[in-house]
Amino acid sequence: MNSENLPYKAWLALEEIKLRGNYLSIATDFDWILIILIKECFKQNPEEIKTFYFKNDGKGKELCEMSMFERIEVCRNGLLKYYPKEYIKYEKSLDIIDLVRKIRNKFAHQKIDDMFSTKDRTELTFHDLKKNFKVKSTIYKVADLWTELESFRNTMQSTLILISKIMGLPKPTF
Repeated sequence: MNSENLPYKAWLALEEIKLRGNYLSIATDFDWILIILIKECFKQNPEEIKTFYFKNDGKGKELCEMSMFERIEVCRNGLLKYYPKEYIKYEKSLDIIDLVRKIRNKFAHQKIDDMFSTKDRTELTFHDLKKNFKVKSTIYKVADLWTELESFRNTMQSTLILISKIMGLPKPTF
């Protein structure tokens, strides 16, 4: 489909759908990688996973009950405790996974503005309604979102290499 000939609102809707789908997909992949890493880190004592976050009833959260934010922190703690050399080497990957989580949340929970000039196809504005009923707006350049998305491939490959290292598996080829 040639998006150059689309009316502005149709183009924006299509661009938003493509970006949203890509960010949700990569966030899901990273979340699965976090689960694998956490299970590997805590394989000697899986109950330790429940000591990081608690439900309202005071019981420790199971891995499947944790948010992605919580999984990132549990993974960080597991790598730091059981694989400190790998943690130091791959710490930046966890920061990037957290960035993916934040952008995924913007696509999932915030209103995206479609009130631009009909000639401006360079930015998306996300609106977030805060608890004090004020609206916080964040502007992202569309090209930057696509560039970031492409750069996440390196992080994905890096974390898959990390999994292979801590599981004692051969290094994957890409």
